[in-house]
Parts: sequence; C-alpha cells; structure tokens
Amino acid sequence: MMEQLFASTAFQFDGVGAYGTYMGYAFRLFFGGSALIFFLYLWKKGQLNMDEDPKLMMLSHQDYPELPEEDK
Repeated sequence: MMEQLFASTAFQFDGVGAYGTYMGYAFRLFFGGSALIFFLYLWKKGQLNMDEDPKLMMLSHQDYPELPEEDK
C-alpha cells in the first residue's frame, strides 16, 4: 500500500518530461541571471552597503531607559 503511494507520488513529481526539465532550467537561469545582473549593477554603482550604521542605530539603548548605565 505505502509502496504504491510513494510510487505514484514519485511519478507525479518525476513525470514532467523534457518540457518540464527545460522549464526548470529556464527558471533557474532567469532568477539566477537576474540576481547576478542586480548584484553587478549595485556593485558598479558602489551601493553594496556593508556598513554597520543601521545595526548600531537599531541596537541603540536610548529606546530602553530602564537598562543600567554600564550596559549602555
């Protein structure tokens, strides 16, 4: 019983054929290529911001006045 269930499920996922394989490769190429183009665009403009200013602003203790002074 379980073997038939797994076999039918495997056939549903594996039975896409050549066109499904081409579609899978097309999706991978599209999303991977667009991410690469977007990365190269930001890299060329110098906007790959890896600075720590947003982190320090979010972690500022001015929002928590109940903390002791030595933790600030």
